[in-house]
Amino acid sequence: MSTLATPAVPAEGIYRDHPRQHAVYQLRNTQPRTYPFEHIVLSDVFPADYYQMLLDHLPEDDAYTPSENGRYPERGRVMLSTHERDDLANLPPVQRKFWTDFRDHVINVDFWGALVETFAPTLASRFKETCWLQSFLSRDRGGYAISPHTDTSRKLISVLFYLPTTESVLGCGTSIVVSNRPEHNTFNVPHSGEWEGFDIAHTVPFAPNSMLGFLVSDKSLHAVKPTPPGTARDTIQFNVMLPD
Repeated sequence: MSTLATPAVPAEGIYRDHPRQHAVYQLRNTQPRTYPFEHIVLSDVFPADYYQMLLDHLPEDDAYTPSENGRYPERGRVMLSTHERDDLANLPPVQRKFWTDFRDHVINVDFWGALVETFAPTLASRFKETCWLQSFLSRDRGGYAISPHTDTSRKLISVLFYLPTTESVLGCGTSIVVSNRPEHNTFNVPHSGEWEGFDIAHTVPFAPNSMLGFLVSDKSLHAVKPTPPGTARDTIQFNVMLPD
C-alpha cells in the first residue's frame, strides 16, 4: 500500500487522520442519492487540519490557465493529471510538492476505486479497465456561470471538492437540475446559456470541505448560477474518463 508523503509544514500542522483514508471512510459510509440522477454529497471530506493545508497551498491567480475555447473567461485551471501533461512544473516548489503528493497519494487508486464502487450497480456496463483519471484545480472568479448540461459521454464520474474559506459563499454550489423535455435528457447537452425548460431541484451548498460526485448519464443535468462579483470559487475537480 502506498504511504502519504509528509508535506513541508510546521510540526503543529501535522494531521492525525490519514487524508485519503478519511475521505474513503466518508465515501464508503454515505449512501448515494438517486433522484433525479445518481449523486453523492459528502461533508467533512478531509480531516480539518488537512483541509486547511489544502487552502494554504492554493496557487496564486497567475498560475491558473484560462480555458482553451475562451467560453468561460472567469474560469482558470491548474492541471494535476491528464493523459498528456500537467501544470505542476509551473508552481513554486512547496506548492508543487504538496499537489504532487495530493495527486499521487490522496486521490489515487484507493480513492477512485471507492468512488467507482459507490456507483458500481449502474456503472458496470460502461466501466472499462482502460479508464483514466483527470484532475485539476479550478478557480472561478466572480460572474462565473454555466447553464444546465449533462457533461460529455466520455466522462463516467464527475467530482467537485469545494474549497471555500468561509460560509459566505454557500449559494455558489452546483445545482441539480431537472427537465421534462426529451431533448434535454441526453448525453452532451450543450452549454447553451439557456434556462428555459429547466428547474433546479437542489443546489448543493458551497460549504467548506464538502464534495459533490455524480454518475454522468443522460439525466445528469447540473449548472451554476452567476457567482457574486469579487468572489473566488475554488474547487478540485476529478473525473473518471473513458478511453479515447
